[in-house]
Amino acid sequence: MTREQARRNLDRLGRRFERGHDLPDAIGAQLSISLERLQLSFAPIYIMHRDNPDIPVGEFVDAIAKEIAAGRIGIWGGSNWSIERFDEACTYAKENGLTAPTVLNNNLSLAQMIKPVWPGCVTSNNPETLAHLRKNNVVHVSWSSQARGFFLPEELRNRLPEATRPDVCFGGSDNEIRRARAEELAAKYGVSAHNIATAWVLAQSFPSLALIGPRSPGEIASTLPGLGLDLTTEEVAWLNLEG
Repeated sequence: MTREQARRNLDRLGRRFERGHDLPDAIGAQLSISLERLQLSFAPIYIMHRDNPDIPVGEFVDAIAKEIAAGRIGIWGGSNWSIERFDEACTYAKENGLTAPTVLNNNLSLAQMIKPVWPGCVTSNNPETLAHLRKNNVVHVSWSSQARGFFLPEELRNRLPEATRPDVCFGGSDNEIRRARAEELAAKYGVSAHNIATAWVLAQSFPSLALIGPRSPGEIASTLPGLGLDLTTEEVAWLNLEG
């Protein structure tokens, strides 16, 4: 499929396509455009950006299966999918001899997301999702793993647009306790609470990767100390108010 053909297909789908939602029959055209831009013929990891709960999950699994059969996708998963839909996709794939999703790409940060950063955003920091990830050893790739700077000092937290500031999207009494506990551990280890929050994401018992969004070299440097921390299982649970 050429880029122009892919664009025409997307134009035909435009009336059905809702902002922030995927459609099964748009995946092939979207993938063609992405592969051409990246100058690739194969995406080893493919993650759908959003779910569309109005569409039966099997239609997405079938659409992905076609791209896998065509040699254009390796492993795959979904971003901002509920664990129920993710599990349903796994079951459908197994029952139909297809490739199941193996990567979940939701928000996972020490601070629970209270107000979605954008419409349709899903957090994995809840008891049900964490239990499922732990039981099934699901690979989780977290966006906004540092909760948009919620664990930074107050003077640094309010630099983002007001509607998506960390205290707006992650503020709450339980998260205030999490931040206080992170500050307590930070003093113990000689790092920042921000570093403790990063280490918490990386210390999960399932494969957990933390995406960050630095806007300067300094923001990269300030994150690096979190990579050298090895939190205990007890500390991980204590920070997240689990027991």
